[in-house]
Amino acid sequence: MNKYMSFIFNKEGKKKVVFNDEVSKKDLKKIFKENKQFLIKTFVIKKHNLKDSELLNFFIKLRIFVESGYQFYDAINFFSSYKRFKNYTKRMKNSLKNGEKISFIFKDSGLNLKKIDFIILKTGEESGNLVKSFLIIEDRLKNRIKLKRKLKKILIYPEILLIFVLLIIIFLGKFILPNFVDMLNEMEITISKTTKWIIWFANNFLYIAALIITMIFILKKLKKINYIFFNCIYKVKIIRNYITNLYKENFLEALLILLKSDIDLVYAIRILEKEELNKNFKIKLNNILFNFEAGKNIEYSFKESKIFNNGELDFIRLGEKSGELVKTLEIIYSNNKKDMENKIEIIIKLLEPFTIIIMGIVILFIFKGIYFPLLKIIDNI
Repeated sequence: MNKYMSFIFNKEGKKKVVFNDEVSKKDLKKIFKENKQFLIKTFVIKKHNLKDSELLNFFIKLRIFVESGYQFYDAINFFSSYKRFKNYTKRMKNSLKNGEKISFIFKDSGLNLKKIDFIILKTGEESGNLVKSFLIIEDRLKNRIKLKRKLKKILIYPEILLIFVLLIIIFLGKFILPNFVDMLNEMEITISKTTKWIIWFANNFLYIAALIITMIFILKKLKKINYIFFNCIYKVKIIRNYITNLYKENFLEALLILLKSDIDLVYAIRILEKEELNKNFKIKLNNILFNFEAGKNIEYSFKESKIFNNGELDFIRLGEKSGELVKTLEIIYSNNKKDMENKIEIIIKLLEPFTIIIMGIVILFIFKGIYFPLLKIIDNI
């Protein structure tokens, strides 16, 4: 749910500024059209997506209400008193009054769920086991939260170090080194490039930060540049293997959820292919679907996609022949997950000595900027 600021012409033809909370610009335009108002320009002034933890609590409470025998409308109505959920529940109740299906109600609500989640809800509704769908979505959200916490754990040490180094450089460049520079200028001594750079960086830090933020914002908007950048780093073998394993873990998790929701394998992969944003991995999923349509077996189709290694393909062959594909995919997923967790632990352990080395190089750089001017001053006394 986003907050929009819009410039419109009302029914009387007067120009007005209005604020609305809607899911998308399409919904916003629809409202203006229904009210016979002409939209001039609209801007997103605030993105109001719920946190994963808030979504998790929402589904846990919703499941408890449904399990306790409450009507779905009453369960949704409970959240209307919460400010963060007010707009979402309002749309959900309107959809319920119009007799819409559960999957559409959640989709139209504006809740930041994935396409797979809507498919899971649809499957739960059709099978009459909506509670099971809620449990599956809860597990997905828990895994997503867990992954984000791992990433934060990895990044917290370098982030603190970076802030600390920046503060030292800014302090030296603003308050210490300018005094040395004045003394060196009076003595007609050449100032080192390191000293000049530290002072320049400290004086222009805000402009540099603003420029970097602007560039990041522009790069995020330009999908073509993002794709080129991703392809460049994807060529590095270590990075390519890590990204492939990460995608494989996410793919297996989503595939297992869909298969356990009584969705057949081909339809499940087609859903994942439509949702996949990464073009490299989308091509791999397309290859699987192409081979299925050509009448190839599961092992061959997965092998041609180059997602799985030989050991994992042995499990897939066994699962296909025994009719226990879900169980063998669970084994592959579990092994892949453990492997990823071990790699993350290794990265965390390597971060500390690596950051100490970086810190040492930065201190040497700072020391050079201070010590050399001091030596020159002493030599000229």
